[in-house]
Amino acid sequence: MLDSNTHLIGTIRKNRKGLPKKVVDKKLKKGEVAGMESKDGITLLKWKDQRDVLVLSTKHDAEMVERKNTRIPKVVIDYNRGNSSVDLSDQMGSYSNPLRRSVKWYRQIAFELLLKTSMVYDFILYKNVTGCNTKITQFKKEVIRYSYFINTANNEDIDHELPAKRRRHHSLKRKYGENKHKTRCCKPCYEKNNELHGRK
Repeated sequence: MLDSNTHLIGTIRKNRKGLPKKVVDKKLKKGEVAGMESKDGITLLKWKDQRDVLVLSTKHDAEMVERKNTRIPKVVIDYNRGNSSVDLSDQMGSYSNPLRRSVKWYRQIAFELLLKTSMVYDFILYKNVTGCNTKITQFKKEVIRYSYFINTANNEDIDHELPAKRRRHHSLKRKYGENKHKTRCCKPCYEKNNELHGRK
């Protein structure tokens, strides 16, 4: 990736294997920074803010930038700038979230992709194409309404296209002789009589 001039930035936990203890275990005061660069050009930076922040980058060094009378590592600024869109996407996807803790993990993944990630992407495309200024919750409702309308229309079309044998229409034949036991009502006939004469 470095040969293609593609860089990566990300936070990392201090208990991950292979990290230099000299940086990870260093005690820092608020605003202080410590870092180390590998021979491959990967920089590990530790910065003390409200808590310790560990960042890996293939692009940055320990350069500091002045922001509101506070010195902040440039790698942290660039990371926050790039991560803001991810946070916004998560926030938009969390509105009217149907997921519950009791749902199985594999179903949660499916719901995550279908109802959150893909829905946010569709919402962004919809706004870019139509220029309509609507909220994502309203957009979700419209998608559900439209899906319900399509499914209902398709079911009605399928019902009309069914051959006569598969439909539940039939003709009654009178049987002669004594009836030894009482039988249940025929369901299609019962429903048809309800429509014609009402329930009795």
